[in-house]
Amino acid sequence: VRYYLAESSPTAIQVYNVQGQLAFGKDEEQVEAGWHNLIIPTTTLPSGMYTFTIRTGEEIKVRKFVVT
Repeated sequence: VRYYLAESSPTAIQVYNVQGQLAFGKDEEQVEAGWHNLIIPTTTLPSGMYTFTIRTGEEIKVRKFVVT
């Protein structure tokens, strides 16, 4: 997953399945401004729809993706 931060910020990342269960998470850590790539180990996830959440300071970005 590629994402952009306009400024340095504490950032946490979670992936949830359609039942709302946490499937993958990365604890909050300080991340510098700019473009970032995160590899989510999808080989360990069952096929289906997932929600990817990035929490940075006061902003929350949500995206969906499918594992086949």
